[in-house]
Amino acid sequence: MQAQLQYLTEKIRKAKAHIACSLLKLTSDADLEAYLVFTMDTIQQHFTRNSIRGNKSYQGEANLTHLSTTIGEYILDDIKYYHDDQPPWEWFKLRVMMGDLLLEAFYQTHQINIGKNKDDSFVPMESLDRGLKRSRTHYIVVPELWNLIVPEGSKDLLAGTTFNKPEDISQLMQPTDRPIIKGWTEQRSGEFNQYLYRDFIKSMNVLQQTPWKINTQIRDILLRNREKIIDQHKHLPKKYKSKIIEFDLTMARSALIEDNTFYQYTEADYRGRLYYTTPFLNFQSNDIARGQMLFANGKLMTEEGLRRLKIHIASCYNQTYHRDELPDWITADYLSYLEDEGLDDISVDKMTLVDREAWTDNNIDMLMSIAAEERIELAAEKPITLLACVLEIYNAINSEDEYYTYLPIPVDGSNNGWQHLCAMSKDKEAGELVGVVPQEIQKDFYVQCAKNLITRLPEWFDERQMPMKHIRKGIAKRGSMTRAYSAGASKIAENMYLDCHVEGYLDRYNITEEDCRLLAKHLVKSIDEVCAGPLQTMKFLQKIAEAEIASDYAKETQQKSIRWTTPSGFPVIYEAFIDNEFKEKATISCTERKVKPVIRKEDGTEEETDTIRIQHVGKEATDKPKIRSFMSGISPNFVHSMDAAHMAAVIKEWGSDFGAVHDSFSVHACDVDDLLQIIKDKFVSMYNYPNYFDVIEHMLITNPDNFNYTQPSLGSLEIREVQDSDYFFA
Repeated sequence: MQAQLQYLTEKIRKAKAHIACSLLKLTSDADLEAYLVFTMDTIQQHFTRNSIRGNKSYQGEANLTHLSTTIGEYILDDIKYYHDDQPPWEWFKLRVMMGDLLLEAFYQTHQINIGKNKDDSFVPMESLDRGLKRSRTHYIVVPELWNLIVPEGSKDLLAGTTFNKPEDISQLMQPTDRPIIKGWTEQRSGEFNQYLYRDFIKSMNVLQQTPWKINTQIRDILLRNREKIIDQHKHLPKKYKSKIIEFDLTMARSALIEDNTFYQYTEADYRGRLYYTTPFLNFQSNDIARGQMLFANGKLMTEEGLRRLKIHIASCYNQTYHRDELPDWITADYLSYLEDEGLDDISVDKMTLVDREAWTDNNIDMLMSIAAEERIELAAEKPITLLACVLEIYNAINSEDEYYTYLPIPVDGSNNGWQHLCAMSKDKEAGELVGVVPQEIQKDFYVQCAKNLITRLPEWFDERQMPMKHIRKGIAKRGSMTRAYSAGASKIAENMYLDCHVEGYLDRYNITEEDCRLLAKHLVKSIDEVCAGPLQTMKFLQKIAEAEIASDYAKETQQKSIRWTTPSGFPVIYEAFIDNEFKEKATISCTERKVKPVIRKEDGTEEETDTIRIQHVGKEATDKPKIRSFMSGISPNFVHSMDAAHMAAVIKEWGSDFGAVHDSFSVHACDVDDLLQIIKDKFVSMYNYPNYFDVIEHMLITNPDNFNYTQPSLGSLEIREVQDSDYFFA
């Protein structure tokens, strides 16, 4: 980081006319270094989050304008720059200039590259042709070298983590200077105070007051095996370099915590979904992070806890068996199941709970060898979490005394968005596919959608001869998952093409973008047929949005948002406005680059340049509602608000050590059965109404006289059936 710090301090000292440099003139080297660490952190967060660009991208790329505005806004807020009286375009200009300045330090030292996209490939600035220079394609930042060492003792990495138990939430702004609800400002503190005794606040108190510690044994193993973990991604260069940064930033945080007990602050998005504030090293993060995290409080391991640990181990490894190679220890008739599903193999996480436990018992020697050798088994689905689990069972089995466990054991919802939609519509048929209705063997929702799709395009599938396993994974899975959140055919086609690209199906089965558009169009119809009740619920929500925002009544009352209060007491404010676009020309210096961009003049001559010119495109929200966004967004936002409310109810009832990942809840192994009962009880309590569409209308509609759309028909699902389901959360 010293090279970047040296470049930045020199730039600030020399660039007298640069407004961002002027604002940082009096900033200490320690603060500048903290801003560089934040920039590095933000780059990697965008590399991870923005893993899809067009149809052929993958992790390791990010939009330059998005990066610059995020970095610039953070720094300007930190130096207390007042901007309330500035017009939006001036505030945008200042943010991108500040962000560009920090990114320039990394660009000049060859830690990142900057360029554009052409034919779905990245083209660096020095190789751009004149036509592409003029295009409005977003500039993309990608890893180039990234041999940075995170500065030792960079406490800014632990923003959101504390070594002192947080007090109960008593105001909008957290000690982190971030609001409890993202986007809310201090001006809304008075409005926020009315929510202090709501369930969602009580659940946040539980999460923030859950003490954690680092599994130092796992941390040491990870550090010894850094290359092994990262090298598996070498065949994708950008993703490989992105994984290097992700690993190092995660481990730097772990090193700062040492062996201390720590706590992590949380915050809610506008729908009530909860997130840990500290990036990378938190329980919602990657396998490297979760594999290191333990509850600081231990509980006595019980026989039931050992059973739940075994089930979790089996799912972490998740071995796959071909129908001709099924083991002799299984207890269920998987051959008939596979024949009905059109599958040739089954993974352990689709087996019964009894057989998942049996998998661990029958592979115990192999698992014990992993523990004894402290081996990272890359063949496993979650190799780091698996290692933590096998070390746990190794110690529990070999302990001569009572054994106390600190390991969080998760239970995950089965297609959670569809579960909520099934409960609202009482669709029993769809409920059977997503664990709401009891089943002997867990049915595969994605396979059912795939089977329906095949009947619609038999000639296409006959020609490709794709096995069901590949149809499920490459064609049906992502679309069937995201349709619950109103993904349309266009987005499903884009994701489908990307999935087939990643899995190597494009060449193997001669799949084109046109094929994916055709398949996506019919997959939407298949999903809608398989999940008729949820589909009608989504349309019902869209009609409500139309009445609330697009009707004559809405125009007369100038209604510009849809608001509702969830069962946890969370105040959802859903807004979507038409944007005005404005452009800002900027430059990033490349004086220190080994190879500089070349300007190709109109007369055909070429000349090297010391700067690259960037056109940032900013957006200013108007006060005009964006009707299409309201229509497409109401269903996913409502469903997310309901799954957040369910989680809040569960956490509040639980009241002690808890790890939360939206639709995945973690407690000590010995407590999993008790947790499952609460999860089911709270779900039943939420949806145990004769007609939930009446509840939805009451929650969302401001004027009943303005809404005359007929409610969808209710199905035959009895919501209490979920009490007997092994696969609702598992």
